[in-house]
Amino acid sequence: MIKIFIMTGSQKDQSFELDGDIVYIGRAPDNDVQIMDSSVSRKHSRILKKGEKYFIEDLKSTNGTFFNGELVHPGTEVEIKEGLPISIGKILISFGKPCSRDVMDAGDESRLPPELIETGAFTVYADRPRTTRKNLELIYKVSSVLMRSLDIEEIFEKTLDNLFELLKRIDHGAIVLVDSDSGAIDQVVGRSRHDKAATSIAFSKAVVEKVVKEGKAVKVQDVAKEKKIDLSDSGELIQSVLCVPLISKSRVRGVIYVDSLGTHGFRDEDIELLSALSTPAAVAIENALLYSSLEKVAEEKSELLRDSEKQYRDCEARFKAVFDNMASGVVFLGPVNEGEDFVVLDINRAAENIEKVKKIEILGKNASEVLPGIKGSELMEIVKSVWESGKHERRTLSIEQPGGLGTWRIYFVARLPTGEIITIFDEVTEKPGAEEEG
Repeated sequence: MIKIFIMTGSQKDQSFELDGDIVYIGRAPDNDVQIMDSSVSRKHSRILKKGEKYFIEDLKSTNGTFFNGELVHPGTEVEIKEGLPISIGKILISFGKPCSRDVMDAGDESRLPPELIETGAFTVYADRPRTTRKNLELIYKVSSVLMRSLDIEEIFEKTLDNLFELLKRIDHGAIVLVDSDSGAIDQVVGRSRHDKAATSIAFSKAVVEKVVKEGKAVKVQDVAKEKKIDLSDSGELIQSVLCVPLISKSRVRGVIYVDSLGTHGFRDEDIELLSALSTPAAVAIENALLYSSLEKVAEEKSELLRDSEKQYRDCEARFKAVFDNMASGVVFLGPVNEGEDFVVLDINRAAENIEKVKKIEILGKNASEVLPGIKGSELMEIVKSVWESGKHERRTLSIEQPGGLGTWRIYFVARLPTGEIITIFDEVTEKPGAEEEG
């Protein structure tokens, strides 16, 4: 009988027999193959048997499903072969027989940021150029720079800086963002190696639309000989085109598009390196847009509170939708006794889960008494400092858990125009490198 083999993680070397035509994989106990890992969704994916063939389908998981290094789009059935790697979150599994030894999971690279490890996009092969430690460390350094910023324009600039630094063949490059619902082009930021002042470039919309639709990279080695794609709008004298998707949380957010005027064009390792760079870029862009959205909603809330009750209710509805559904923990604090202490004004669901508290039991109470994350940490002093200075801070703190266990959290603390304090935080399994502080 066909089996599924767990190749990495705490359940490494376990195997499960595929009994039936549909087998569910996920973290919840009612799955046929239960994988106990935080990067795996409750109902992550499923394997379907059709005749003598087997297919895998992602069930709109948080961190995605990858087969043989390629993203499996939710709702799409992809045929799987024996012995090839399948990434379920950051856990590597194999169908039919164990993966060969030259397949490794980049999630085992402890120096890579947790945000990137959990996507499963770093499942790589030892015999490919991008699997060298040098390339992984290079991508890690780039990702560290990107993760420190929440400014979307700064992220665009740094991504393009690194594009031209990493790939010397590039003559023009662009980041193209698309509407997540319609797929229409929403924003384009470009650069030319020959014209430093240029902020836009000519690019092939046909290539961009193909990559957005299929979620796969496209390389055109010789534009003049290409017949499958219309490249008439790619610009004069262009020799080669390379375009990779920006994928975050299993959704295509846009593309990185580059071209070359040289006669040699792009190499296979170029598309691997560009694909690896696209992962931290996509995560950074996603985070920046999320924080930007939250800041805008918070500002709107403060202004609309001075307007009519109807305007206030409208703003509250928009804010609540973002607030309740954020993956990050969010707590609003109000100063008392001239900032000597702070009371809990509001807390979202993610914060309740992280802090292991109930909202109804802590509202209006002193934060230092009811929030475990503040007790015995530097967070209260940071909150006081931000309230007094008005300057936001981003810090990584060690939080002591019951039973003497410790964990790390990344905090973003800011003062709103109303004088209230907002703290946004994520829990990580290990302390990030020092350069990520900012």
